[in-house]
Amino acid sequence: MELTRSGSNLITVDEKDWSLRFGEPGRDRFTLQCAEDLFLVTGCCSINELSEQSALPSRLRPHVSEDGKEFSFDSKTVIPFGSEPSVARKYKMTDHVMHLTTDLIMRTSLGMTELNAGDFHIRGKIAKVLIFGSDGILREAEGNILYEESVPPLSVIFQSESGAMLELSTGEDVWRWSAAERLGGTSCFRIVKEEIGIRYTRELFHWIPQKDVQPPPGRVWRYNSLIAWSGAKASRSRRPSKPKAVLDCSTTDWGKGCCKESGEVCFAANGTVNILKKWLRSNLADLEKGDVLLLDNVSVGPCLSAAHQDRPGKKELLHWDLNALLEFKRWAEKQLDRFGASLKIIPAKNCPVRDFPSLLAR
Repeated sequence: MELTRSGSNLITVDEKDWSLRFGEPGRDRFTLQCAEDLFLVTGCCSINELSEQSALPSRLRPHVSEDGKEFSFDSKTVIPFGSEPSVARKYKMTDHVMHLTTDLIMRTSLGMTELNAGDFHIRGKIAKVLIFGSDGILREAEGNILYEESVPPLSVIFQSESGAMLELSTGEDVWRWSAAERLGGTSCFRIVKEEIGIRYTRELFHWIPQKDVQPPPGRVWRYNSLIAWSGAKASRSRRPSKPKAVLDCSTTDWGKGCCKESGEVCFAANGTVNILKKWLRSNLADLEKGDVLLLDNVSVGPCLSAAHQDRPGKKELLHWDLNALLEFKRWAEKQLDRFGASLKIIPAKNCPVRDFPSLLAR
């Protein structure tokens, strides 16, 4: 992964079939070209009446891993007005997937009235929009208003006329995105068609004024998201003919504490991750160069178990496990690289997101 830094705040990454330009002057945002006919431009966050567009860059720290396969950087902008709220982000990229953690940082003296996570602007020749909702159902969106709910979609796919795809996914912590109601406010996530493309707005919090009630005090509001993309010629992972070892997710005894309400395994559960890592480690000693370990019949989707988010006292917290699965894959590849081996993930035939860019072969 080739990274170029120009000045103090401009970073560009140019790959064969995609490119990223981060850091417009004075603004912490980026433009991603997924294909010749598919672009993503990110907008600015806002805290109350203060927009990140007027913020000053505080830091930008890029890092490329030794093997060149992973690129990460931290950034922070400070809005120099009032109580000087700030926005801090952590980006982590591996080829065609970007993980993003954002913190809206406010002093407690600042009463929260409006929080916006920043708009997404999708440009190009968009042929189809697919929405994977919090009910676990994948639908094709139609009309001018493609989506409008108080809970964000788990994932949205924008497919261009050439077949390239852009995936915008809510992070594992869906419950953080939709926490406004318990704080006395509302939230709204809206995807609408415009003359020059599609706009995805993400209003995290809107305060509903009440007599003799003050807005909730400022805090650090963290939320995670994932962006993935694929070219027109991307394809599914091919099942290896002779895998060294196979873990079939549909037949493994995961234990009740690792499962969703549907009975399928939840990859966000600590117990699930422990089982996966134990399985992988048990095969390391016998590995040879070129060996493939197979994680078969994988399916991801929504789950309500708060215990999987390390908050058992809450009983229910909406989350989903795509990010956890990809994080395990990232960890596994680092272990297997030492032996020249690899891990293949094959989604189940009934997995709604089996053709999403984040799960396609690379």
